[in-house]
Amino acid sequence: MVKIAEAKLPCLSIMNMPPLSYLKRIPALAEMDLGEAYTNAQVWERFTPGLMSLCSPDPQAFRPPGEPANVLHVGLPTNFKAAAFEDKAHTLLLRELEADIEAATLDGQDVPVKLKVFDSLFVPLAKWSMLLTGNYRCITHHEPQSIRDAVHDDLTLSRSIYEAC
Repeated sequence: MVKIAEAKLPCLSIMNMPPLSYLKRIPALAEMDLGEAYTNAQVWERFTPGLMSLCSPDPQAFRPPGEPANVLHVGLPTNFKAAAFEDKAHTLLLRELEADIEAATLDGQDVPVKLKVFDSLFVPLAKWSMLLTGNYRCITHHEPQSIRDAVHDDLTLSRSIYEAC
């Protein structure tokens, strides 16, 4: 990670938890102490915020035909929503990649993976409210709990977390 940061090249993170250097691009968060949200926040210290972008990997879920209501198939991500970089030249690289992926075919068929580039820093954070309300609250000091229990054990708290995001 040190060598990557020191290269001073644009980096596109494909993680649910945004890198700390990406969050520093958001003015309201730039001066906040968010280090406690990371196991090792020092990993991100050398990264220049303007050179960091975030890409949200969105898995595809569907109910297989003939299966009960509680059965879903969740596949690998096929839609990736990326935020623009601070530098327009770096964003142009992303837009070229977006266009190349859109134009690609495999055996004459459309490739099912898409990259979409957005000017907003918030688009890759769209699923954060869901992650914070349920997924991230599954890990407790004692033992893991289901997402359902994490959300439903305190609906007022869950609602406030979801609405705050």
